[in-house]
Amino acid sequence: MRPSSSVLLSFLCALTLTVGAAALPSAMTGQSGEAISPTAHSAHPRCGVIHVNDAPTISDGEIAYLYLQANLFEVETAELARAQGTAPEVKHHGDEVAKDHRGVVKMFEELLLKNGIKPITAADSALRVAEEQKVVSGLKQKSGADFDRAYLAHEVENHRAVIKVVRETFLPATKNGQLAAHFKDVLPAFEHHLAMTIDAAKALGVPTEN
Repeated sequence: MRPSSSVLLSFLCALTLTVGAAALPSAMTGQSGEAISPTAHSAHPRCGVIHVNDAPTISDGEIAYLYLQANLFEVETAELARAQGTAPEVKHHGDEVAKDHRGVVKMFEELLLKNGIKPITAADSALRVAEEQKVVSGLKQKSGADFDRAYLAHEVENHRAVIKVVRETFLPATKNGQLAAHFKDVLPAFEHHLAMTIDAAKALGVPTEN
């Protein structure tokens, strides 16, 4: 992860995807199938758990799609924390996570372009976006300390899940060496995010057990 920057319960259940259900919104691809930058889309989809048993059959394009989902959803929820959080720990967390995951998205998009890899979508993108918005809406309906606790609980579960997917599914399945190197490089940063999130959660009395 570049120095200037730092892919699942209410969140775990909402993010459960299988390889066959890996879908970005239709706005993510043009009619010709050419990829359009996901950062330009206002309703970002989300990362989900891919069962590890699916790892041998998942393609680099599907991996790219799901990884972008993970990071874009992190940006969305982190920006919400930055705007709506009340505790300093939550606002700081939102600021750092949003900045870091935006940086990861930029790096990964450049890597995909360099290697000619396009995210692969499927047919149920509308369902995935609806699930994401349900999570976001649930957070938006909370305020004050209730929001802070809900956000941090959500982030603890999410970062654990994303780390597990990157380590146990993406890395074993990735065919492209540069993508694999990227995943290895970002894992320590994701683990740092998790540790930071757990510290913030403990400071506010939010349970962090698995």
